[in-house]
Amino acid sequence: MIKIDDEDIKSNHALFLKAYKDAVNVPLTQEGFMRKTFPKLAEKANRTYPYEVRIPKSISEMLAGDFEPARVITVTEPVQGPWSPIWFGDATDGVYLRAGYVDGNSSLVSDQRLDDATIHMILGGSTGQGKSVTLNSIIYGLCSEYAPWEVSLALCDAKIVEFKAYALETPLPHIRSIAATGDSDYLVSVLQSVLDEMNKLQSVFALAGAQKISDFREKTGLCFPQHIVIIDEFQTMFTKAGKLSKRITEALDAFARLGRNTGYHLFLTSQELGSDIPKETLNNITFRGAMGCSSAVSELILGNAKASQNMGRKGKLIVNLNSMNK
Repeated sequence: MIKIDDEDIKSNHALFLKAYKDAVNVPLTQEGFMRKTFPKLAEKANRTYPYEVRIPKSISEMLAGDFEPARVITVTEPVQGPWSPIWFGDATDGVYLRAGYVDGNSSLVSDQRLDDATIHMILGGSTGQGKSVTLNSIIYGLCSEYAPWEVSLALCDAKIVEFKAYALETPLPHIRSIAATGDSDYLVSVLQSVLDEMNKLQSVFALAGAQKISDFREKTGLCFPQHIVIIDEFQTMFTKAGKLSKRITEALDAFARLGRNTGYHLFLTSQELGSDIPKETLNNITFRGAMGCSSAVSELILGNAKASQNMGRKGKLIVNLNSMNK
């Protein structure tokens, strides 16, 4: 039997801290990333203070022609997070996904966006290659860079692994709904609820004479958020859905085709990529990312086998915005 007491733990912890401090190449942690990059990102965003945020009323009230704000918030100074300024981002034209450093260069922060041109994203990767860490880092980055009135998230997780913590331990004001459950009826109801809202907002935007979020904000003065529907391990969702899989397919297709105008974005992740999503739907997802995975999965996502060369290189993400041309 091996016995470990408090002194052993303290001693090993002290050794770890010394090794970490003295190391030349240290692991990328969220705290280190935030401390190093977010002050620069905040400075680059060049927010002027104070500024007003006009929160929109309910969809039914806007459909009745009432575009007066439900509430006006005055932000008098930069909002400070635990390690850096936060909520400085402006989502009028889209949102950045801060996945990490480009090619390991800490002076270059990933700047891919979900916007009018690059509307939806798919992220693939085999078990243990860093996909879940990347996904959670992107979510945390979104909720740190953008205020809740700029970005709204709906999280679905049929494996009940990644998103349960957001519901029970780490609630964030940006998250409108969480379906961390194997209950397919509930998962479908969440997707349908967001889809119904998106469809109604098409009419709201038309009533305001707006074709996209930037138009809507300019014409009404209301700070309408970008909505991101994140579905982790979506292939598992299809596997568990049974007869409901057709409704999921229809919902994803509607988001993929119609989400651009009202700022509704799909963000799908999976270890595999089967035939559940129609090719036409997949073609509408132009932001392709893959961690280490098989050559077959890499070909389906990236249009080439490059991600298969990353097997074993945890946390290495390849992004392709032009997968149709391989």
